[in-house]
Amino acid sequence: MRLATRVVMMHQGGWDEIAIVAGPVLVIAVLIAVARRQRPPEDEDDSAAGGEGADNPEDPEDGR
Repeated sequence: MRLATRVVMMHQGGWDEIAIVAGPVLVIAVLIAVARRQRPPEDEDDSAAGGEGADNPEDPEDGR
């Protein structure tokens, strides 16, 4: 076996390095997609008022 052939066979042509990087990236991308799909829809009223914890002058239970 020639030296060049052995080097290519030992290096696996680069596919193993691609798999080492692309595998975890793919898993993270799938997890993000699943999390976004399961996220509850945002309420128009809460997002316009700044969400929970925001000072809402129209809220009678605000304590002021």
